[in-house]
Amino acid sequence: DRLWGGDGTDELQGGAGNDTLEGGSGNDQLFGQENDDLLRGNEGNDTLSGGTGNDVLEGSSGNDLLFDDNSASGGNDWLIGGEGNDQLQGGVGNDLIEGGTGNDIIFGEAGQDNFFFGVNNGQDQILDFDVATEKIIISPSLGFTNVSSILSTFSRPFLNVTRLTLSTGNTIDVVHANQSNPSVTPLTAANFIIDQPPSDLTLSNNRIGENLAIGTIIGTFTTTDIPLNPTNTFTYNLVTGIGATDNNLFTINGNKLQTNVVFDHEGRSSYSIRVRTTDPAGLSLEKSLTINVIDVNESPTDLNISNSSIAENQPQGTVVGTFSTTDPDRGNTFTYSLVSGAGSTNNSLFTIENNQLKTKSGFNHENINNYSIRVRTTDGNGLFFEKSLTINVTNVNETPTLVNPITDRQILQDQPFTFQIPANTFTDVDAGDVLTYSVTPSNNNPLPSWLTFNPTTRTLAGTPTGANVGILDIRVTARDRGGLSTSDVFSLQVNRRIIGNQNNNDLEGTNANDFIDGQGGNDRLVGNLGNDTLTGGAGGDRFVFSSPSQGIDLITDFNVIDDTINVSASGFRAGLVANAAIQSSQFLIGTSSTTASQRFIYNKTTGALFFDADGLGGATQVQLATLNPGLTLTKADIFVVV
Repeated sequence: DRLWGGDGTDELQGGAGNDTLEGGSGNDQLFGQENDDLLRGNEGNDTLSGGTGNDVLEGSSGNDLLFDDNSASGGNDWLIGGEGNDQLQGGVGNDLIEGGTGNDIIFGEAGQDNFFFGVNNGQDQILDFDVATEKIIISPSLGFTNVSSILSTFSRPFLNVTRLTLSTGNTIDVVHANQSNPSVTPLTAANFIIDQPPSDLTLSNNRIGENLAIGTIIGTFTTTDIPLNPTNTFTYNLVTGIGATDNNLFTINGNKLQTNVVFDHEGRSSYSIRVRTTDPAGLSLEKSLTINVIDVNESPTDLNISNSSIAENQPQGTVVGTFSTTDPDRGNTFTYSLVSGAGSTNNSLFTIENNQLKTKSGFNHENINNYSIRVRTTDGNGLFFEKSLTINVTNVNETPTLVNPITDRQILQDQPFTFQIPANTFTDVDAGDVLTYSVTPSNNNPLPSWLTFNPTTRTLAGTPTGANVGILDIRVTARDRGGLSTSDVFSLQVNRRIIGNQNNNDLEGTNANDFIDGQGGNDRLVGNLGNDTLTGGAGGDRFVFSSPSQGIDLITDFNVIDDTINVSASGFRAGLVANAAIQSSQFLIGTSSTTASQRFIYNKTTGALFFDADGLGGATQVQLATLNPGLTLTKADIFVVV
C-alpha cells in the first residue's frame, strides 16, 4: 500500500505487505508493521516505527523519533534522521543508522550496527556502541585520508566515551559498551571505515528477445560496495557520457532495467547504455553496459510473385511466376502451398512446384481473363503468411477460323458474274478484331484478267469468255490486324455456253460442264461428259445420252408432248432395243426398281431420272439427269437409238 497523510496530525498503519507511508505536514505517527516498508515523516515532529521486515525509516524535517521492532523479527533496517534533533533506535537486526543534520541521539540496540557520519552531521551521540562488532563509517567528504587521521582526533571526556572531532567542528560522542556492560576498551582502527564509491555495477541479464512489449524487465542491477547497510540500498540512473548512445530506449524502475521501445533484432541487435549507481552516502560509480537483442523467429509479413500474368492458350504446366517472401528473419527458407480461404476460387486450375506457380489448364482470355488464388508461405519454423493473388490472362492474337466453307460455284462463259463472300465465312475470337480479305488462285498466281476482287465488299466479279472455260480453284484469305490468317479454297467452274438459233440445231457439248441452249427449232442436244445444263427451247427437242456414266445433266424445260430423251443401246445395253421406245416393263415412276426388268425410274417428287442396269439385281441405279418434278413422264418419252 501507499499511504499519504497530507496536512495535519495523522496515524498511518501499513499492515501486511511492502508499504510506503508518508506523513506529509504535521506531527504524524507511521507504523509500517509487517514486511519491508518505506516510512517518511516529512514535515513535523514524527514518530516512525518500522515493525518487522527490512525497513527504511526517514524522518525528514523536524525532531523525529525513529525506532524499529525489538522482537526477533525486527529485520535489518536503515534509519535516516534527516533535519532536526532526532532520536534513532535500530532495534533488533544489523542496522545502518544515519543521524543527518541536527544533534541526534542514536541507539543501535541489538545486532551489529553501522553508523554513518558526513559533513552535515551535528553534535551526535552513540549511546550503545559495541567496540567488538560495530563500525563507524566516515564520509570521505569530511577530509580524512585514512583511519589513522581519524584516530588522531580522539579525546576521552569519560572513561567509556570516545569523542571524535570532525573537520566541521562538530563532535561525535561514542559510548562504547556492549549494551548491558560498559566497557573501557577504546575504539581502534578496526571500528572505522572511510566510505568509498561502489566498486562495480552488474546487470543480472543483458539480453532481451525482440518484439517484446514496452516495459519488459531486462534484468536487475547489483552494486558491489562496502556494506553500508544490510539492505544494500542503492539508486540507479541512466546518465550521459561514454556509452550512453541508446539511453533513451530504456528506463530504470528501482533496480530494474526496462525497455522503452519494442526492439527488432533485424533492425539492430546491440545497444549501449551508461548507468550510475549511487550508495546511501551519495558516492557513485558509472559504467557502460551492452544490451543485446536476440533473434526470435517471426512470421513472414508479405508474399509476392515475380509475374502475375500469363498469355492465353499456353500448355498445361506453363510457369506463371516465382514466389518470394518478405520475412524479418534473415536467411529463412520457405515453402509455398495453395490453401482454401478468401480468394481461393480458382486454386484448382494451378499447381505449385517448389517456389513456382504453374498452370494445370489452358486459359482463354476471351472466356475469363483473370483468376483468383490463395497462397500460403511457411518459414522453416512453421510460421506462415497467406495472401490472395490475382492471375491475369493476357490476350494473344489468335488466328481467324473458317466456320462456313464456301461452296463451289458454276458460271457461264460470256455471262457477267458476281459473288460476295459471305461475312460469316470466317470468324475471329479476338474481340474487336477486323478481318481483311484477299483472293488468289490456289496456285498463288494472280487472278485472271477477266476476274476482279473488291476486298472492301468481299466481291468477285467478271465475265469469262470461251477461253476461260474450265475450273478455277480460288483461295480466299482472311487476315486479322495482327497478321494472322486462314484460308478457304472453292472451285469456280466456268461452263461453256453453246447456243443455237431458231433453226434445227445439232448442239454438242464438251467434257466439261456445259450450258447448251437450243432456242427455236427441233434441236438435238448432246451434253457429253460433265454435269451439263440443257435447255431445248421451242420445238421438239431430243436430249441424247450416250452412256449412263457421263454425268448428271439438268434438263431445264423438258416437255412430255414435244421432247424426247434418246439413250444409246450400245452405251446403255441392259437389253435395250434400238430404234424403238423402251418397253412399259422397263419404266417406273418411283424411287427405285421394283422388278428385274425395270431400267428407267423417274422420281416425280424430285425430278431425278435414274438408270438401273439390272432392276432388282445387284447393280446400283445411276442418276442420268434431273428434270422438272411432277411431269407425266411415260415410256414413250424415252427412245432407244443405236
